[in-house]
Amino acid sequence: MKLTALLLIALAVGRRATPATVRLVVAIAACGLLVGPFLAAVVSSAAVAFLAFRRRRLRSTASNDEESAVLMLADVLALGLSSGLPPLGALREAAVEVPLPLRVEVELLLRRTSTMGASSALATWEGSGERLFRLMARASLTGAPLLGTVEAFAREVRHEAHARAQASARRLPVKLLVPLAFLILPGFVVLVVGPALVGSLARLDIAP
Repeated sequence: MKLTALLLIALAVGRRATPATVRLVVAIAACGLLVGPFLAAVVSSAAVAFLAFRRRRLRSTASNDEESAVLMLADVLALGLSSGLPPLGALREAAVEVPLPLRVEVELLLRRTSTMGASSALATWEGSGERLFRLMARASLTGAPLLGTVEAFAREVRHEAHARAQASARRLPVKLLVPLAFLILPGFVVLVVGPALVGSLARLDIAP
């Protein structure tokens, strides 16, 4: 029985588990084995599932924050371009208004423009703002209006975020089926049927 529980724990941990996850699962398993091997396997599996869910939420939050920062940069950049600033000057002023990670990225990009040229630096940049910068480089090379390119980028990012929010809202009823089916409905049945069942058993002298 203990061997079966340990195998279940190993399957729960998996190959992609971080060292912290492994330590946590091993600690839970060690405590659970004192109570029962199956309980240890169940608790360990639940712990791994919770940690995996938390990592996904943290990655999603970081991605949303990064996208919001780039969108803010595009909005302020468009404002600077509409006021008559040159592209690099507008980019320099916009960098002041964005969060620190993206601000550092823009400052490094501006330094690179002094050595390899604005178009080349924008076209070859890799980072959170590379999509915006490469569109700016393409507009510079083709002669397209830079202000219109930046505004179109901001509209597209907002549209994508809105589409993701709608898709997440459509998946919400499916996600709610699990707690509804396994938590709310059983509790409701127990509250409604339980007293009547206990009363019936008491009348039959079966209840303790």
